[in-house]
Amino acid sequence: MAADMRIWRRLVEDQVDDTANEDMQRRAWFGIGPEADSPDERFNKFLGDASVEDFLERSDTGFNEEQIQSLRYLTKLMRNLCNETEDYPPPTFIDDHRWQKVIAAAKETKKILGIITLSDDVKNWRRLIEQQVNRIASGEYLRSVWLGTGNNGWDAPFEHFNKFFRDVDVSGFLMRNDTGLNKQQLQSILYLKELMLSVWDETIEERKTIPEEKLLETYSNDPRWKKVEAAAQHTQKILG
Repeated sequence: MAADMRIWRRLVEDQVDDTANEDMQRRAWFGIGPEADSPDERFNKFLGDASVEDFLERSDTGFNEEQIQSLRYLTKLMRNLCNETEDYPPPTFIDDHRWQKVIAAAKETKKILGIITLSDDVKNWRRLIEQQVNRIASGEYLRSVWLGTGNNGWDAPFEHFNKFFRDVDVSGFLMRNDTGLNKQQLQSILYLKELMLSVWDETIEERKTIPEEKLLETYSNDPRWKKVEAAAQHTQKILG
């Protein structure tokens, strides 16, 4: 792991947050949401990708003693459970009392580390979702960043799926009962979400066969994406 401690610390915090997020795990592990995760990936991401054990050996983590001890306890639980668990635990592993103990420890560590996530600030969460809806609704903006013809930087078509489903976690938002949106607004976001999932599923094989340099041009005029744009424009109008 590179020694840029700010980036490393953020990776560690992200893994603590994801390990504490039981709702996300249930959606991802049982395949009922767009997130990609599984029990074995959770161990790999925490102990491998974020290298939390190595991180804790450093003296420049930026955490105080209480934070370090809490993170050590969580890491020990993860390592011990990883060692005594089969290579690919089934999704039902989430209800194992040992994993529930890990989730509880992750939630406590998250609190001690002062990690703030979208679910802690529903108003900001809603604002970020509305921002993504506005961007998807703006065909001119999207094509300018996809094709690099404007001054808005560069992006790729399917990055917007990642941003919509992963970065702003629209599925998790729609499961809340305190979104501040009315039934019509929620149904419109839900329709947009289901439409985007449908396009994602339909284009899996295409994305494997179309050369990368042609993907941007292909999808900038694809009728399926045009339908997504239209749905986003409708949602944009309903959200006000």
